[in-house]
Amino acid sequence: MHKIITDRLKRNIRNTGMAAFVLAGSLCFCLPAAAAEPGLQAPATEEISGKSAEKKKADDNKRLMTIEDYVVEGGGVFGSDFYELEEPEEDEYDKVPGDEGKAGESMGASADDWNLILVNKQHPVPEDYEYNLTYINDSQQIDKRIAGQVAKLVSAAEKSGIELMICSAYRSYDRQTTLFNNKMDKLLKSGMSYFDAYRTASYSVTIPGTSEHQLGLALDIITPGYTALDSGFADTEAGKWLKKNAPDYGFILRYPEGKEYITGIIFEPWHFRYVGVENAKYITENALVLEEYIELLE
Repeated sequence: MHKIITDRLKRNIRNTGMAAFVLAGSLCFCLPAAAAEPGLQAPATEEISGKSAEKKKADDNKRLMTIEDYVVEGGGVFGSDFYELEEPEEDEYDKVPGDEGKAGESMGASADDWNLILVNKQHPVPEDYEYNLTYINDSQQIDKRIAGQVAKLVSAAEKSGIELMICSAYRSYDRQTTLFNNKMDKLLKSGMSYFDAYRTASYSVTIPGTSEHQLGLALDIITPGYTALDSGFADTEAGKWLKKNAPDYGFILRYPEGKEYITGIIFEPWHFRYVGVENAKYITENALVLEEYIELLE
């Protein structure tokens, strides 16, 4: 099924002119769904042949999932060594294009600034996009230029009694394809047609090549007391704190409620995108989404 979906997806990408390229990426920790700690591997399989071997392999693959998969499935995160980042005294990327003044030319911001690159269904990741990644732990990467601000965001939340956990950061094209295929597979098994499954999946899992996570500028953030990626996160203390304070560190709530008709993505109170401090403040104070802000700058 996954091969069929992938082949169809590749044809769709070619037909629509989307960027179709594969980048080396880093996955979250691996753990069996029934395990109590991250980092554990699925038990080794016995050597058996025929249909029994195929079934056992499928069962083992189903049990083996990443923390990101587990969170998407509505499971819990049992712990992590996330973001061993030191908060810098002065980050060389704190002052970026678009960090002074007001919107438009007087603000000094440009739609061509690296931190304002627009990626959505109509604007796929450019084929010549230059990645500048750094690890925040043994498995996750982000754009090096935002590492200092991520550290400050997490530290500020901690000082306010809020524990934040990054369950997804940079994703490779392959990783995004896997997530999209998993969603498609479930919808197809529920009885949806291929067209309806593809359209429905794209509302909650972006089509490979069109995900902000592929830039390394987006974070999916949860908290230990609430690990489900759903609208309920907005009502948690962590969700409320992020909505109010994330702009001070250059991050916007990328897919707010009521703007789905513009973003093409459902309300995601856990998804934050780096755009620079002043850009983030302007976007938030004026109840804009990135698509609208880019229009103001062009």
